[in-house]
Amino acid sequence: MPNIFTAAQEQGFKLCSLEAAIYCRLFWKDQPVSNDSAMHRQKAPDSSVTIASPVISEDVDCPKGFYLRNVNHKLWLRGYTCDNEFVWDRSDLFAFQK
Repeated sequence: MPNIFTAAQEQGFKLCSLEAAIYCRLFWKDQPVSNDSAMHRQKAPDSSVTIASPVISEDVDCPKGFYLRNVNHKLWLRGYTCDNEFVWDRSDLFAFQK
């Protein structure tokens, strides 16, 4: 994650506040529906968008931030945990501030 955040910041993007995830969830009503309802697979969920925000704790068990998801036409705002060694897939989506 640090590499992703650094690369995005080098391109002029900024991290979002943690609160931005709440506003994104409240206002983004037409997020595409996920094709997979599974939640815990050690990877970002299908069709999720991770809100790029500062990490508040290096503790692996402490949530690192939030992601948005639409499962069975129900909008979700969920926390996620990972460490700095977690490998994100190239198809994973992040939301940054411009």
